[in-house]
Amino acid sequence: MKTYHPKKRLTFGEYVAGVYETCGKRRARAKVQLAVNAHLVQFLGRRRFVIS
Repeated sequence: MKTYHPKKRLTFGEYVAGVYETCGKRRARAKVQLAVNAHLVQFLGRRRFVIS
């Protein structure tokens, strides 16, 4: 029997906090900037965005 576990979308703050927890400050800053520049983070309005 399979169970259904929908994926929860991360907020931008959760993404940033997770990166800073796993990496050092310098690397985390670079990874967040890379994600934004590579359009992995899509801003859909003032308070909405999607992390793919």
